Amino acid sequence: SINVSKDWPQMTKILWNKEANMWLYYLILHFWQTLGTSEFIIRSISAIFAAGSIPLIYLIAHYLFNKRVALISVLFMIINVFFIITAQLARGYSLSLFLTLVSMYFFVNLENKKKNKIFYFISTVLSVYTHFYAGFIFLSQILIAIFTKRLKKLYFVFLSIVILLLPILLSPSIHGHQVDWIGKPTLMNLIGTSYVFSGDFPPLLIIYGLMFIFITPYLIKNIRNPKYTVITLWLITPVIAAFLFSLLVKPIFQSVYFLIGLPPFVILGAIAVDMISDRRWQRLLVVAILILSILRLSLWYTKNTKYKWVFSNNEDEWRSATNYIESYAKQGDAIIFYGYYNSFPYEYYSQKDTPKILEIATSAYDLGGGSRLPEPNLGLISNLESKRVWLLLRDSDRGLLNRDQ
Repeated sequence: SINVSKDWPQMTKILWNKEANMWLYYLILHFWQTLGTSEFIIRSISAIFAAGSIPLIYLIAHYLFNKRVALISVLFMIINVFFIITAQLARGYSLSLFLTLVSMYFFVNLENKKKNKIFYFISTVLSVYTHFYAGFIFLSQILIAIFTKRLKKLYFVFLSIVILLLPILLSPSIHGHQVDWIGKPTLMNLIGTSYVFSGDFPPLLIIYGLMFIFITPYLIKNIRNPKYTVITLWLITPVIAAFLFSLLVKPIFQSVYFLIGLPPFVILGAIAVDMISDRRWQRLLVVAILILSILRLSLWYTKNTKYKWVFSNNEDEWRSATNYIESYAKQGDAIIFYGYYNSFPYEYYSQKDTPKILEIATSAYDLGGGSRLPEPNLGLISNLESKRVWLLLRDSDRGLLNRDQ
């Protein structure tokens, strides 16, 4: 994120030609870096927008249902490991979540005030420019309008949104290779997504699964009620649409991108709790989810690799690796990287000029990402001038890049 956004001419060139995702996030990050490039400052954008999403979830749930559902929804959201992890990533997921929630809030309030259409229009356009998965939320809103027979009233605003999205839809980067690393999804990917939504913990998946089994007949019976139409289509449209698009057009299905679908998931969970007539069982269910969620968070924060499902508890230790290399490297040493992008975090943490970074690609790399990388220059590797060379790998390099040779 830092490398793409730090230089304005380079950034605009990459976004237009190579990277058709997170345009708005990179734009904000470009100016945000004037405050500094420490991990705290760079990650703080995501944390700020994640925090700002919480009151929006409350407002939407309260407007559609009641105060109890809104409060339980917020509780389920702020202890969800999926939400916590992505709130710390230097990526556009939290900003996308915030903007889709703003969009959905004004969407459900469109008929209350005329100016709500303007706010809905702006937030929806910006959300798609932040992350292309936000387009699935826009699709869900169109489907909601069809099912609630409001399409004619909203036809003009929907069309205006599409027109404003034409620049990104017509850019050369839309045909780029930034998601070439994603494979075709299977049933296991859908199961993995349910893991992610429920908090990436089997006991939580079981509890949420039972809650959804309990509430499904009620949802089917009341599906013509606009508020249940909104919450149901908001949840299922992105997952189903991304799955079908991945099978029929191009693989794009990735669980971490579904943060925008977490709010309706926790709201439906809160509705299920609210429907239980016995208050003691309500409290017991909420406490169980609270305890299990905190347990899962503790496993992640303590990097306990024994218990991991979708989210790995063991992240790459770039700072430690860089410090180790710089502590033992000698004058004249060189360092090479299996994947070119591994040089970015190394350079971020590096404080010395030794070892010298050696580029072994046969041609220039594109910063836009993807898996179509130049072949390594085997001739250069065979005739290295340096007496000692460091090779920095990460766990995913071998299988992803297929550069065993």
